[in-house]
Amino acid sequence: MHAEGVAAIAFVVLTVVVVVLGLLVSWRVYVKPPPYRQTQSKPLLSLGLLFFGLGVWFIPKVLDDPDAAWENGVVLAISSGLFIGLFVFYYYANYFADFFPDRVVYRGLTWKVTAFEYKDIWIHKFYVPERLMALEIRDKNRRRVRFRYVASDAFALGKYVKWRELLAAQARELYPSATKDEIRQWVWEKQQERVTEEAKQAGAGL
Repeated sequence: MHAEGVAAIAFVVLTVVVVVLGLLVSWRVYVKPPPYRQTQSKPLLSLGLLFFGLGVWFIPKVLDDPDAAWENGVVLAISSGLFIGLFVFYYYANYFADFFPDRVVYRGLTWKVTAFEYKDIWIHKFYVPERLMALEIRDKNRRRVRFRYVASDAFALGKYVKWRELLAAQARELYPSATKDEIRQWVWEKQQERVTEEAKQAGAGL
């Protein structure tokens, strides 16, 4: 066996090891689930399985003739399928969004867990990409996050933005000549008042 053949087999083995380690490291651990948890959709997982399966399917061709596999690009096809499958698996396993009454805690491509408090919402928008409604929220610092919109009482963020829309409608009635930013500022101040009031009620044991 030539050096190219040995390199081909070693490359495939290393790719498989990286795939397995990536899955083990990134897989979610469910502890004390929140009122509502949102994860990635199953079709995304199916896509990852497809690419991963294609990569595995080509492995016997490398074992049969490693030198030819290296020359014909089979090793590249295997590594591409396995790495794409790894990325999809990783993102599916790593992503989650936990919705609480006052905040959403989420994790995306990185391992960093981030919290977005509803009181910090400055703008919210609805999108309908490919028949799936999405809700985007932004704060004053232009941080932007998008989640799937779910019509459920457990989806606290959805209930909160509906309350914001009622406030905005009220502000437009009270101040018909106000600009968009003035309306947003008024709504934002009401959000802060709500937090203060809820804190007072919690302190009073109500």
